[in-house]
Amino acid sequence: MKLLLLSLLSVLLFAAPLVAGVTAKKPLGSVLPVLLAIKGDAIELGKGPTDVYAFIDPRCPHSRDFVGMITESEKMQERYHYYFFLYAHPMFKSGAVINAIYNAPRPKEAMLDYMLKRAPLPKLNRLTPPAIHVKVTRIKTAAEQIGVDKRPYLILDKKKQP
Repeated sequence: MKLLLLSLLSVLLFAAPLVAGVTAKKPLGSVLPVLLAIKGDAIELGKGPTDVYAFIDPRCPHSRDFVGMITESEKMQERYHYYFFLYAHPMFKSGAVINAIYNAPRPKEAMLDYMLKRAPLPKLNRLTPPAIHVKVTRIKTAAEQIGVDKRPYLILDKKKQP
């Protein structure tokens, strides 16, 4: 299964310019300003020169496989800088999980523990903190503007080398 997923992602990451520099719905030039506006809301992983913006759902099995593949591959973390945006897919009803991850003291660790180790998340009070609600709303608005319709949804920004 992991080999199949790795093959599919290799095709997506290295194939046609349509996938590498453009979403299926809009050109990168129109999507990039939207992504840059929410970049501060991302959970980051990797240090590579190519930015990968990924909309994922922490309860989605495909998102879990994708994040697992990245964490297991030092090479992928060296080649790409991942910006993960937690965006609930209606099928998985992940709103509370996303709120708990963003509200955790260390969101990246909470995301990885939950998605890869199935660790429990800290409980939220009945009310989501306003700052978390604002972040989730910003990401949702950006995703709708971009046309995100599946998880994981990847957008690559290959920076020009000098």
